[in-house]
This record gives sequence, C-alpha cells and structure tokens, in this order.
Amino acid sequence: MHTKPFVISDTTNAAIKLVLLDMDGTLLDLAFDNHFWLEAVPQLYARQYQLDPAEAQQLLSQCYATQAGMLSWYCLDYWQERLGLDLMGLKRQLTGNIRYRADALEFLKQLRQLGMATWLVTNAHPASVALKLQVTGLGYYLDEIICSHAFGVPKEHPDFWTTLVHLYHPDLQQCLFIDDSEAVLDTAVHAGVGQVRTILQPDESRPPRSELRYPALETFSQLFVRS
Repeated sequence: MHTKPFVISDTTNAAIKLVLLDMDGTLLDLAFDNHFWLEAVPQLYARQYQLDPAEAQQLLSQCYATQAGMLSWYCLDYWQERLGLDLMGLKRQLTGNIRYRADALEFLKQLRQLGMATWLVTNAHPASVALKLQVTGLGYYLDEIICSHAFGVPKEHPDFWTTLVHLYHPDLQQCLFIDDSEAVLDTAVHAGVGQVRTILQPDESRPPRSELRYPALETFSQLFVRS
C-alpha cells in the first residue's frame, strides 16, 4: 500500500504537475483575518476616533463594501491611509493567533516528499504575507510565492491569470488550484485551470459552509487515495 497523489474519483484523472494554493482560509485559518478586520480594527478605530464601538463597526463595514472585489480590498497600504491606523502594528500584536488549518501542514509536507511543485497564489498584501511566512515557516514548503499585488489585479480578475501564464509559464490544464473563494475559482476555471477545489471550513471557529458550487475539502487528505 502506498499513497498516490491526486487521483480524484469524481473528476478526470489527468496528471497534476503543479499545485496552486491560496493562503488565508486555505492553508491558514481565516479566523485570524476575520478577527483582525471584523473585531480588532473596529476596536482600534473606535478608540482612535472616540466612536461608539457599534458605530465604528458599521462605518468600517460600509468602507469595506466599497472595495469588495478590488485589489484595494486586500491592500494594507490602502486601508492604513484611508483609516489612519497602524494596521501592521496591530497585526504584529496578534501574531499568536496565526495558525495553519487542520492538516494543512501535513499536506504541505506530503507535497514536498512527493516532489510536487507547489506555488502560493494569494491576494494578501506582501507585508502580511511576509509576516505570516515568518510566523508559520510556510515558505519552506513553497517553490514560488505569487502575490496579486505584483500584478496590479486580484485573482478574481482574468488579467491575473493571463499575467501568471506570461511570467511563470504554468500549464494551467495540469494544475490543481485550491482556494476558499468561489469568485476566484470561477475566474481560474475560465482561465483554464484543470482542477479546482474549495474549502469547507475556511474559518475553523465557524461552522462549515453549505451550498458550495465547487467540490469542497474538509481535510486535505481527501486528495489522496489508496491503491
């Protein structure tokens, strides 16, 4: 008995030569980011501008909504300037809450043992990526780290995938891409990515999601079958 990589019974068994992985909500528990943006930032905003916490939260929710789907939504520089807050300083205070999801670290170790090319493909701001790599050691398991900020568009935009192919030359048809965002997966599929998966529970402090349009992983071990 041995473990085969990526023989997935409900889809084509075409060979996968490259694994593309999202970071927040896929490899790392989204609980950190949800707490940061939905609780810690509003608390800091309320203190700095002497607002009622509920009012601060409402104002920030409205601000966030104006940038949804755009690169600025993910950009710490944008939000630091717009809100007048030291967001990186706040992130550094909370690094104890940054952690891998479920069996993500074991999955990365298996990929490395198999010699499978593994790229991080993230919308996270480069400063946030650097901090999380420092805390988790994630970089050790990656062959490439690709941040959408370098391309000027988020993964939800078709130009991201055009630029990725132009600069890095992956054969998208032979890629497996795992991301917790179905909007991102929509664009990836349209760009020609061969196999995609989403994540059932990106934030492990919240219940699993339902009514997902793509096959969802409860654990990464589901990607392996025994023979």
